[in-house]
Amino acid sequence: MVWMGISCLHSDMVKVRHHRLDMAVAAGTGSLSFQPVDDGDAPDGDTLYQLSKLASLTEHLEYEGLVKAADLGKYGDFGVGAPYRLGELNILDGKVYQALHDGTVVVSDLHQRVPFAQLTRFKADFSHSFSSASNIRDFESQLDRLIAPHGRNVFYAVKINGRFPMMRCRSVHFQRKPFKAMKRVMAEDQVITVWHNISGTLIAIYGPGFIRPLAPAGWHFHFLSDDRKLGGHVLDLQAGQVKAEFDSIPQFVLMLPET
Repeated sequence: MVWMGISCLHSDMVKVRHHRLDMAVAAGTGSLSFQPVDDGDAPDGDTLYQLSKLASLTEHLEYEGLVKAADLGKYGDFGVGAPYRLGELNILDGKVYQALHDGTVVVSDLHQRVPFAQLTRFKADFSHSFSSASNIRDFESQLDRLIAPHGRNVFYAVKINGRFPMMRCRSVHFQRKPFKAMKRVMAEDQVITVWHNISGTLIAIYGPGFIRPLAPAGWHFHFLSDDRKLGGHVLDLQAGQVKAEFDSIPQFVLMLPET
């Protein structure tokens, strides 16, 4: 059994309407059904909270958001997202960081609103160390093998610390109205930065395949350097010796705007 909660957001307040997500998986496909449950049965831990649908960014140009960065701590201390009018958002150890278009990182303005985020209150369930990965696909394959014994149909938050011979990240320029479609933003305003022999933390979220299109499926990586000065959305990497801590998350709450 997996939980899904549906929330309605308005102004600075959040009303939560919980539904149970019944998941059946057969022959590699999932079917979903929703049943209302009482508030007393709502999930109270091991929950991934997602602010808005992914399509709100990719299709509907909702780049400004409803929830202030200062309020993200209500939902977790670890995660990824997009800041006000785009860029890349990292949430690590309860602090919110914004990767600017050139890959430099600043502490987020806590009064600005966030259009998209996935976060949880991180607590490692198991950990592994491994010594090398030649590229991001190799890295994902190693992580896939590590989560397989624990189940592929739940979410995972993974904190990965170590040294990376190569880290290739992107961010985008601050967007101004009238907003452009996301495909055009990526074509015109994306900036890619490559660092070599850099130490830091990968903030990774894994979503099971059945959750698409409500949320990203598969692996999603953001990077933050040890000095908290560099980072972004990871496009490719080479990994040296790293330690990965895995938080298995069976519950998912999606928070949606009322309009």
